[in-house]
Amino acid sequence: MDKKPLALILAPLFIFAIFAAVVWGWRQFSSSAHETAYGQSNSDARETTHIVSDYITSRSIEDLVHQSDLIALGTVAQIADIHFNTARNPRDPSQPASDLFITGTIYEIRVERYLKGSGGTALRIVQSEDISLPGEPGEAPNVHISESFVPLEVGVRYLFFLKIMESYPDSPFPTLYRGTAEPYRFRLEEGIAKPETPSRLARDLFPAMKEDALLQQIITELTK
Repeated sequence: MDKKPLALILAPLFIFAIFAAVVWGWRQFSSSAHETAYGQSNSDARETTHIVSDYITSRSIEDLVHQSDLIALGTVAQIADIHFNTARNPRDPSQPASDLFITGTIYEIRVERYLKGSGGTALRIVQSEDISLPGEPGEAPNVHISESFVPLEVGVRYLFFLKIMESYPDSPFPTLYRGTAEPYRFRLEEGIAKPETPSRLARDLFPAMKEDALLQQIITELTK
């Protein structure tokens, strides 16, 4: 699974939702009604549909620890001013997909400590925050999945569970990481570790806990 292109990993989660959204969006686009379901005029050829996605969710800290290539404590230093299409061409994964754009926002992290794996004083994390099916005016609606992502916040300290991304010729940086599974990060504030995730299941499975207790649980799991 580690070596599969990210698009192939995301595909089972999003393909049904995207297909449903396209069918709905096209019907809305083709409708003769003056107003769409969102109250927008049909004189606008581009329609935007917002839908909610499902997520790969871990069941325990133990699962996150063993599935991750890297576990690190760090603070979000900045958001890179370039984006990356994480959707790949299934026939040639070295190339981006031409009919799907998954916007990968790149966050630069100032590393405080590595609990698993090693690296420098900084690392870069890619988070998919928008999925688009391109469309030309008069042909088909644009479909965006963008409601449910949770952006990282600059200046905030987090605990990250990460996997290294496969490198592609168009990658903006030689080494990028992605979240292992939800919740791949815990927000650390006032000694409390709280999962920051769009997944309701992950929030139910991983209640907030003391930061020291979470770190000790990870260390204990790594020394088994």
